[in-house]
Amino acid sequence: MPRQELLTVDEFNELETSILGMQYRTITEIEFVRDRQRLGLVGTGKKKGWQEKYSYQASGLKATLLTTFVRELGTCRKHDKGCIVVTNGDTILYMTRPIHRTKNFAKRILAYAEIIRDKMINSPLCPECSARMRIRSNDKHQHWWSCGRLKSHAEGNWHNEPWDFGIDDIQKAFLDKMRAPGVRRRKKAKKEGKEIVRKTQKSHWIRTNPQNIEAA
Repeated sequence: MPRQELLTVDEFNELETSILGMQYRTITEIEFVRDRQRLGLVGTGKKKGWQEKYSYQASGLKATLLTTFVRELGTCRKHDKGCIVVTNGDTILYMTRPIHRTKNFAKRILAYAEIIRDKMINSPLCPECSARMRIRSNDKHQHWWSCGRLKSHAEGNWHNEPWDFGIDDIQKAFLDKMRAPGVRRRKKAKKEGKEIVRKTQKSHWIRTNPQNIEAA
């Protein structure tokens, strides 16, 4: 595992300026606590201080960015991970893999923040009924955009678009780089005839809302 590199106050201030420049807004503690209760998320352990969080809303979706930086401590929490959660009302639709606080953490979380924002802004419209497509997923944790308004479709079929719809080539190249280790692991397992098992990450949340237990 690469060496942990926690942000300094100056580094975080620079990161925050960039986040706000993308039109994310600061989330208050009361707002996040209410969101967490609605989503059925319970923390797995005691955490020091209030970590800085930001949100962006578009196309009926809300992205919540968790930085792990605590102002009163002047640094990031030692045992935590950054991530971005996409929700629609009380439902978790997508959650990035944990963003580790290692070299270039600020650049990586900014890249994810921009990509999630652009996916939300550019979320596809159904080519048949013009409804905005929704985020769907399966038990393999694959995501895509889909319209299931079958009564509005002449042949009663689903219409789908890839999860990376609406982002540019530079953003796709970044995601390909982040996904590469998992792709190599799955190819190796398939070549060796082994069962392909998704690598699990320790979560800092316990999900109590039934509709969110299998999400993301």
